[in-house]
Amino acid sequence: MNLFKNPTVLFDVYKMLGITVGITALFMLLIVACADGFSLKALHFSWQVMLLMGAIFMVLGALGYVVYALMVGRKYIVQFTMDEEHLEHRQLSQQAEQGKKLGLIGAMLGVMSGGRGAANASMMAALRGNTMTSTFSNVRKVVPRRWMHTIKVNEPFGKNRVFVADEDFDFVLQFLRDHCPRAARRS
Repeated sequence: MNLFKNPTVLFDVYKMLGITVGITALFMLLIVACADGFSLKALHFSWQVMLLMGAIFMVLGALGYVVYALMVGRKYIVQFTMDEEHLEHRQLSQQAEQGKKLGLIGAMLGVMSGGRGAANASMMAALRGNTMTSTFSNVRKVVPRRWMHTIKVNEPFGKNRVFVADEDFDFVLQFLRDHCPRAARRS
């Protein structure tokens, strides 16, 4: 998958950063509220800080994404294997190693900046490894995104994504729907 033509991974980066900003803003709002009480001034200040943090994280996220994309040759290369019961998503070993290194760097930067959420998310990304498996009997949602060439396969505690070429999209989607009996179907 070309990382500059398909924004799927960038959206994931922004989701993670958005959660980090939201948790930080909520924590800050609680501190301000306990210290100064709930006032319009405190809420306004918290809102301004959250917007500033969000803008900074958006820029840093985009820069980090571009650096990552250039490091891996602008392509995210994965191999998908499906049988009657499982879907395995395996990242190319060289890219997995680079992803681990970037995750560890992100964790160190998060610790140094005091951002526990960013540090934890980066560490989890670094430790996850290069393989993710979904068991079809546990899948609760199959969500096609044809314009992004992806099909989401969501379990209660795991989310997987299949990247599919246009010519194979309908076949793979039907295969997943047929083999995920408990899945809610979207579009």
